[in-house]
Amino acid sequence: MEKKYFNSFQILRVIAFVIVYFYHNIYPYEACKWAVCVFFMLGGFLDILHYYDNMPGYGFRDSISFGIKRIKKIYPLHVIMTLGACIMYELSRRQELTEGMPGTFIASAVKLISNLTLVSGWIPTDFKLVPYFGEYNIPSWYLSVCLLFYMLLPLIIKIMHGIYDGSDSESADDRSASSVKRPVTAIFLIFLFVLILNLIHVAVFGKNRAFWYNYESPLSRIGDYLIGAQIGYIYMRFGRGHRLNKWIFGIMAVINAAAFVICLNFGPEHIWLASTGFYFSLPVAGLILFMALSDADFETALRCRALKPVYVWAALTGYAYLIHVPVINGVHSILKRLGEVKLPIWVAISFFLTLGFAYIYSRIIGRKKHRTADRG
Repeated sequence: MEKKYFNSFQILRVIAFVIVYFYHNIYPYEACKWAVCVFFMLGGFLDILHYYDNMPGYGFRDSISFGIKRIKKIYPLHVIMTLGACIMYELSRRQELTEGMPGTFIASAVKLISNLTLVSGWIPTDFKLVPYFGEYNIPSWYLSVCLLFYMLLPLIIKIMHGIYDGSDSESADDRSASSVKRPVTAIFLIFLFVLILNLIHVAVFGKNRAFWYNYESPLSRIGDYLIGAQIGYIYMRFGRGHRLNKWIFGIMAVINAAAFVICLNFGPEHIWLASTGFYFSLPVAGLILFMALSDADFETALRCRALKPVYVWAALTGYAYLIHVPVINGVHSILKRLGEVKLPIWVAISFFLTLGFAYIYSRIIGRKKHRTADRG
């Protein structure tokens, strides 16, 4: 199946990254949860669009191989940023590390291994497990969870084939109807599952302790990924070439903006809602689907030269996501030794360094790819 490139998604990626970046500079900023939902849902949408009819295999080894292949390009960066963050963190607590030997050394070693093997995001970082499975580079929990989802993708696609594609005896009209009704039903069932699961977490663990289980847990976040997969299927089977009333896209944008603004005004009793895996799910699902459907309508505007830097930036967001927190911490550590530095200066320096390092890494990876192709 021919891949589809959406210029509008590149703009959405940039917006989501900027929100995440400022969240890690200006805390609290609950709208970051919207951005994380966008990243997971875009991943599910595009993975179905690209691999639904092109999955190389469905066995256990195929799934492991597929997951590893998906992160192969970004994994060296993960190792670099994790080791750098580990060194900075352990140096900052030298006395605690020395006084607690050998226990602190064992905990740090286990933590580093769990980080490097990308399993840290699969394990609850709650109470006594935090020293062993917390992330040195905080955003790497996202890569850890993505690796798990990538390995599950062949199974997800196999199940979707069985449920949605039907038998050869079905008429074309029946298939067309089911291509929309079944994934829409699945979306609401997935949403309901995550909603109930997250409310159970809050009831059992309390609003503060439930944060990991609702925000970072693969069992919760897979809801966004699976909903993204369903809207990817809807677009693939029903939406290609479909012309969309631009007002619908505008309405979805307003709904997302409303959810975005409302969460910024949550009081202490409701702030946990923004961290759940369901609060932003349906607004973001609608936004992504209608952005895909209306991408062709805005093709001329999206191809203007003024947006080219945005698309370059969008291509760097995956790398910048892993880079930005260690850079922010490093810049802050250096600047505070020079005296009091205003927040805007600190934020700007960290931002441009993050993009600069991301660009350098992308160039290194690009050259390596070309050398490999030449040898082949």
